[in-house]
Amino acid sequence: IVSLDNFSDEIKTLMADISQNMYNKAKQNMLDRTVDCKNMDELQQAVENSVGFYNAMWCGDEECEDKLKDTLGIGSRCIPFEQKELSDVCVCCGKPAHKMVIWGKSY
Repeated sequence: IVSLDNFSDEIKTLMADISQNMYNKAKQNMLDRTVDCKNMDELQQAVENSVGFYNAMWCGDEECEDKLKDTLGIGSRCIPFEQKELSDVCVCCGKPAHKMVIWGKSY
């Protein structure tokens, strides 16, 4: 029960709590469904066994991106600002990697 005098403030607080809880739940769901892969074997196994996203290093060459799309059915989703260095070589070709990319399937 909320008094009419505090109704506006209570609703704002409640909506902020709901929004934060929804964000936290979605973020945790994303983290639970993201797999770190250091090489092609790990990436292939992750794609076959889990639904979600795959963190893997990338050399920046479009040929590697196309190969992953053709062989595993995944594409680059984003290059995060906060980079993890999972390896120093590209998961696809073995050349020096420049960025960690989040990969995933499109449906």
